[in-house]
Amino acid sequence: MDSMELIFDTVTTSRKHANLMQDRRAAVTFSGPDEQTLQLEGIAYPVSLSGAADASFREAYYRSCPNRRERLKWPDLCYWRVTPRWARY
Repeated sequence: MDSMELIFDTVTTSRKHANLMQDRRAAVTFSGPDEQTLQLEGIAYPVSLSGAADASFREAYYRSCPNRRERLKWPDLCYWRVTPRWARY
C-alpha cells in the first residue's frame, strides 16, 4: 500500500476495539534494533471482513501475514487500518 497504512486484526470483544469505536485516534510504536523506534499516530478505520471496497486492505494484510487467513474462523474477528497523520523514526 502506497499510503503507509497499518492494517491489523483484533476481536470485537476486546478493549482495543471498544476504544477505537469511541475514539478513532490511534498510536503505535514499533521497536527495532539498538532500541530505535518508529512511532506512528493516525486515525483508525474499520475494514470489512468481506466487502469489495476493503479487499485491497485485507489482501495487503494477508500478503504480510499469510497464516492470518485462518483467523477468519474466529467468531468476533475484525480488521482495522490506521491512516498515519504523524510519524517519527
